[in-house]
Amino acid sequence: MERRSFRRTAVVAGLLGLAVCSLAAALKPEPAESWLDQKAFFKPELYISSSQVPVEEILDQLPNRAAWGAYRVAREKALGASLGDMPLAYIDPRSGAATNLMGAFPVIPGRGAGNHVKLADLSKTLGRPVTKANNKAVLDAVLAFINANQVVLGVDLDQIGDGRAADVTDDLWQVSIPQYYKGVPVRYGRVVATINRGNIVLIGTETWGNVKGLSHVPKLSGAEALTAGFAYAGGQSAMDTILRQPTLEVIPVSASGPVGAGYDHRLAWTFVFQRYPDDAQWEVIVDAHKGEVLALQDVNHYVTQSITGGVYPLTDTGICPSNTTCGTMQTGWPMPFANTGFAAPNNFTNSAGLYNYTSGTATTTLTGQYVRIVDSCGAVSNSSGTGAINLGGTNGQHDCTTGGGSAGNTPASRSAFYEVNKLAEMARG
Repeated sequence: MERRSFRRTAVVAGLLGLAVCSLAAALKPEPAESWLDQKAFFKPELYISSSQVPVEEILDQLPNRAAWGAYRVAREKALGASLGDMPLAYIDPRSGAATNLMGAFPVIPGRGAGNHVKLADLSKTLGRPVTKANNKAVLDAVLAFINANQVVLGVDLDQIGDGRAADVTDDLWQVSIPQYYKGVPVRYGRVVATINRGNIVLIGTETWGNVKGLSHVPKLSGAEALTAGFAYAGGQSAMDTILRQPTLEVIPVSASGPVGAGYDHRLAWTFVFQRYPDDAQWEVIVDAHKGEVLALQDVNHYVTQSITGGVYPLTDTGICPSNTTCGTMQTGWPMPFANTGFAAPNNFTNSAGLYNYTSGTATTTLTGQYVRIVDSCGAVSNSSGTGAINLGGTNGQHDCTTGGGSAGNTPASRSAFYEVNKLAEMARG
């Protein structure tokens, strides 16, 4: 199958997630008339936007720039050639953590480029006998890689939680490692990696900011947080059902400062309740030190608007001799888990490219919840004042021909974003 436009215009700079996700039901939106609807809010500083830039663009501002210089030298030595203008990695400019390291890093036995790893080598790396590259061995191999590259990745090893490794095929592994701070989960934070034919081909962080100086011991009990949350909501009703009991989490908070300064964090109790007969599932976030209610938000996903675009789902020949080899562009296909430009919980579309829209201008850059697109033709940024974004595209378009709106809105970008997201969804399942 020909994939000319994929090779020439788009790089999938995304990480396929493995965390087990429960998909909220798509529900018909109801008018905001209830008491809880009127009380709903979400502190703006809790909204964490997703961004990444090539490390070369901000290298001189990074506190670990010396480590990046050493990393480049080591990579060129391993490759036996200069990297030239090839990006070393992509960085979250807020935290300084690497969102994507792309390459071929042999970690387990396989047929990948430059891979000469034997089971004996893996046993030596892990410090124990390994007779097969099973889930535990693969996870430990990734952990060893993180340990060896923690400075450029920008992660504190003490905040590495218990991860998972899953084999999608005999050659393809996906690894997900959540962030924990002194035993408390850090919301959104994790390290993810993709291994193909024995090589890590993609590894990086998602919303990872090292937690510093935060007391992990709450001043409020879970019961007191429950009382504070319901007090804000006007009191607990006999019609309320607790769907998730109070749970401690570390919540990242936006912070100003130089590149690499990191996020602020707050220790919080979170719980979810439902008030019959409404379908809304209300999450309450209460500061575990101050007792301040930080958010009351409906975490259901409501179907109101969509982000769609034209993709080549099988091949891009432009003709369709049969269903199994059809190469014509399919218009109006959903852009799953795409960013919308709005605050949580409406910051990403669902699997069907749908999200709850109320008002304002929606903007997507295909910097999604699980996959990010970087297109050599330019940046992706398309907007709509109605909330519905159609990225467009017509059959026969290739390379840097766009669907309109931005230089990076190419057939390759849209097709890669759709396909990799669907592969990631199957992997999570």
